[in-house]
Amino acid sequence: MEVWDYIFLNGQFPKSSRIPRKTLESMRHEFLYWYPVDMRVSGKDLIQNHLTFFIYVHTALWSDPKMWPRSIRANGHLLLNSAKKIAETEDNYEKLQFKEALKTGFFELQAVRDKYRELSSNYGMHHDLVFKFIRVQALLMAPVCPHIAEHVYSLLGEGSILAAKWPETSAIDLGLIKSSAYLMDAAHEFRLQLKNLMAQGKKGKVAQEKPTQAVIWVAKSYPKWQELILTKLKEMYLLEDLRISYTDAGDAPEKVKLETTPGTPFITFPPPLPGVKLKLINPQPQSGMFSESVIVQDKMPLRNLTNLLRKKQDGKIEFWRWKDPELGPRKIPNCEDCTAGKIKIDVDSEFLVDMERQQISIKDRTGVHPIGTQITYLILR
Repeated sequence: MEVWDYIFLNGQFPKSSRIPRKTLESMRHEFLYWYPVDMRVSGKDLIQNHLTFFIYVHTALWSDPKMWPRSIRANGHLLLNSAKKIAETEDNYEKLQFKEALKTGFFELQAVRDKYRELSSNYGMHHDLVFKFIRVQALLMAPVCPHIAEHVYSLLGEGSILAAKWPETSAIDLGLIKSSAYLMDAAHEFRLQLKNLMAQGKKGKVAQEKPTQAVIWVAKSYPKWQELILTKLKEMYLLEDLRISYTDAGDAPEKVKLETTPGTPFITFPPPLPGVKLKLINPQPQSGMFSESVIVQDKMPLRNLTNLLRKKQDGKIEFWRWKDPELGPRKIPNCEDCTAGKIKIDVDSEFLVDMERQQISIKDRTGVHPIGTQITYLILR
């Protein structure tokens, strides 16, 4: 320790050390030549951990601020001048950055198409928009793969791509784009938290029921320590005095207060209400809809099942029960008539659940009817 104190902290010469004095002096001279660090340059993804502890370590070792890092630069914080892949690709071509042009004009545009296809899976993609995508991508790829672009463009029946103009860009709504990205990121984070919740149930002896409801917490203010840092940074950067009032997150749990910040919502899943599992089956051929299992609570309205289907369906939803709830689900389905052997459930009906017997009934204007463990639903376009 005396050796390191001598080199780093300008301590007394370690007389007990067997290292030659000239060597230790050379090591201290080398250290003082490079310190303090003028600038540390690293990626922005290291801010939360690596660069933060870089500051912690220096402040812990040296009490003298003169030995602390003088500046840190984080690479990667770029404000894109356009989220439209046409504008980005055009800019890359003008700069002769063909690799970046391929990235924005093909791979990223393909990702946008895939996202649109997934979001519109219930009601189908817009015909004109699909062909616009094909036309735009062919034009964007023409400089790097002209033969393929020419072939694809010719299939559209618009002549040769050599006579085509570069696609025009429309006004870009950055706020809408950021809102969409925020919604996707938040939904992804919620799914991860739900996955972690279900994984905890697998480790225990009692199976974890999938929750049918959730509470989303949105912070009105940053945690106090983050607020102090942001306020200090604002004072160092902004010339004008901008006053911002912050409010507390109310009676939220302590964990929620610590982990929730504006722009980063936090979701909690309360214990599921007692109920019985009901299987929803879509018998329509080639519909792309799958069977769903939901938890039905006592006196729950039928209309709540639409929300429990997880995926918002485009169109009217009808629910049907079997005339014979025991034998009906065991018969071979009639593909030509999905409602054969079934009775349509009135929209104003409600479920009655017997928790002791684990039985579900439906109550409508005509009385109470047992429905077994399965019912069907139809999507009417």
